[in-house]
Amino acid sequence: MNPSFENRSPTSRRHQLFDEGRLLGFVDYHLFGNIVILTHTETNPELPGKSHGSALAERITMHCRLNGQRIMPVCSFFAHFLRTHPEHHDMLTPEGRRILEIGQASAG
Repeated sequence: MNPSFENRSPTSRRHQLFDEGRLLGFVDYHLFGNIVILTHTETNPELPGKSHGSALAERITMHCRLNGQRIMPVCSFFAHFLRTHPEHHDMLTPEGRRILEIGQASAG
């Protein structure tokens, strides 16, 4: 399997992951300047247990990194992915870091 990562139309506000023309999953987003707000992640229910969501999250995170963008996850899947992948914590907006309680000293 050699999945391709696509944003078929910049106005679609959806990044998609395909393999041989078959949709593996997608992430919906809104773009505000250099901030990408990730609102929903979905994988193909016909392909369970294949880690397509994680593969999609990795690709989107790297895409944002290469484009100088920061991430604000609203989607619970993406929030969990970022919480459990410290190598990507630097991609979060300051607000995202506070919401996910990543790298924050406790107030007190």
